[in-house]
Amino acid sequence: MHRELLIGLLILSPFAALAIPLIRNLAVRNALIGVICGILVVCSIILGVFGQGNITVDMAKPFPWIAVAEIVDFGLLLYFGYLGFARKNYVVVGLALAQMVPLAYLKFGEQAELAEKVMFRADPLGIMMVLIVSLIGSAIVLFAVPYMKEHEAHHPDQPSKQPRFFVLLVLFLGAMNGLLLCDNLYIVYLFWEITTLCCVLLIGHDGTRQATANSTKALWMNSIGGLAFVIALVWLFNSKQELSISAMLELKDKSTLLVPVGFLCLAGATKAAQLPFQGWLLGAMVAPTPVSALLHSSTMVKAGVYIILRLSPIYQKTELTFVVGLVGAFTFAAAAMLAISQVDGKRVLAYSTISNLGLIVVCAGVNNNEAYAVGMMLILFHAISKALLFVTTGVIESSIGSRVIEDMSGLISYMPFTTVVAVIGILSMFLPPFGMFVAKWAALEAAASSPIVMVLIVLGSTFTIVFWTKWMGRMLGTRPTPEPVKLEKLNLLYRIPLVILTTSIIIVSFSVTHVVHNVILPALPKSAERASAAASSLTVSSGTGWIPIVLISIILALTIIVPTVLMRRRQDKPYSVYLCGEQGESDDSLTFRSAQDELHEINIGFYYFDKLFGEKTHGIWLNSVATLLLIAMVGVSLV
Repeated sequence: MHRELLIGLLILSPFAALAIPLIRNLAVRNALIGVICGILVVCSIILGVFGQGNITVDMAKPFPWIAVAEIVDFGLLLYFGYLGFARKNYVVVGLALAQMVPLAYLKFGEQAELAEKVMFRADPLGIMMVLIVSLIGSAIVLFAVPYMKEHEAHHPDQPSKQPRFFVLLVLFLGAMNGLLLCDNLYIVYLFWEITTLCCVLLIGHDGTRQATANSTKALWMNSIGGLAFVIALVWLFNSKQELSISAMLELKDKSTLLVPVGFLCLAGATKAAQLPFQGWLLGAMVAPTPVSALLHSSTMVKAGVYIILRLSPIYQKTELTFVVGLVGAFTFAAAAMLAISQVDGKRVLAYSTISNLGLIVVCAGVNNNEAYAVGMMLILFHAISKALLFVTTGVIESSIGSRVIEDMSGLISYMPFTTVVAVIGILSMFLPPFGMFVAKWAALEAAASSPIVMVLIVLGSTFTIVFWTKWMGRMLGTRPTPEPVKLEKLNLLYRIPLVILTTSIIIVSFSVTHVVHNVILPALPKSAERASAAASSLTVSSGTGWIPIVLISIILALTIIVPTVLMRRRQDKPYSVYLCGEQGESDDSLTFRSAQDELHEINIGFYYFDKLFGEKTHGIWLNSVATLLLIAMVGVSLV
């Protein structure tokens, strides 16, 4: 397939979704969605198989990118300003105007011709990201078809918003592909703002007061990142620098780029929901589950860590790289700690995402060859695992009407397939032989030269085990009151994404060696010593030690399987609960009579350490420290 056509289809074919509102026939509409997803899947695989090395395409002639960018950028900012005015949030209005002024300067200033060169570039990092967006994103879109039907069934009195929902969902994929493949920062900013638009409108999809408030929060927080992006563009213009990412990376004297790169890192931190900007991603949990799955796995937040990692060779061996690493390490530990106190499954997943994105930022800050490779590994493995966990949580919520962890008690007894898939997803986040464990171990090894960062990584990893094992234990536990087992019935479009994502986790995790040597290593700088990033499915090794993955996996499997089998043999017959006093009338009752002869119900549940690890206890000081770190990040680039 011709290179221009291939890249054009990856970016522009999702915009065919704009025709969805015009199609009234549901089957035809779903068929169009399926065709678009199919095109993305096929084109991304072709790009991944045949796009070895760097593919550079000049697409300034076939499509008027600059003219479109100028019109759409101003249109989006006007719309953002309108939303801020309509919702009486004048911070949004101010941020929109603050971006329009420098954009007007770029349009009518003397140096506007610097933006005329539009190149699209598919290198190994970009190709890996495109595969994540197109494959995982398409699976989530297919999952959304039956999910949104059930979602709207709970609100029969409201008109259907599915056409607009799927337009935004599919456009998200095209905008992400454009952001990843474009080499011109002026056009990257166009796609950057389109992802913001899709995110804001999808968060506010249900139209409730909370959804509107949370979408507004997402708008003003991401507008701060948009303003930082525009400032970087203007700085590059005034410095007579090309707006080409590849040209910036190849420049011999990179010291002149530190200021705009510092602002671009700030833009990436807002997009990646790094503290103190985690509020918009947590607020996004009010949106339908497919939106959460897309935001956390393959879009939006991945754009933030992508830009920070992509530009990391520019600020290597500078003060900026240390502060970037500290920003990520602090977020990794803080978000993992706050996740322990969460009772809502989607909020646990949200904090987990924020935490792991922080670890990717750590890799960009550590900024050596091994860390760059580990950052790519984390992006890949986290995308698959988190997509699976969000889709699974959506299926559970759709089935039991709740996403509260306590309500998932004994889920294994009546949703065995979904529970097993969920457990695999959870285990893939922190245990061997899954890829996240391999990547986290390698990240710790890569950060061995920075004691502060290492301590924060160890703390964050410890907190991670606490909230994952607690949730998993709740689902695998037994209910105190026996209930008849119900046959689990799932829609085919639920099962297909679950099976695909679960299979992908297992295949990719057991093919770490192949992934590293064929996907990760080719993306490293040519001058780097690629051998240091080596990893295998059997061992993880570096200059400071090694660990046998298979041996640990066998030991862990035995410690989980053997007790489970023995306990199930002993619990073939259910026993009533002894309450150390006078029980209620029935044998299996969870009630007892108090000293006042009143009947009380027993509430059995986990402890969430709300006072010890809760947001109310730590939110203010954590956000304050994170704000100071981001100020320092921009500050050291200005010095």
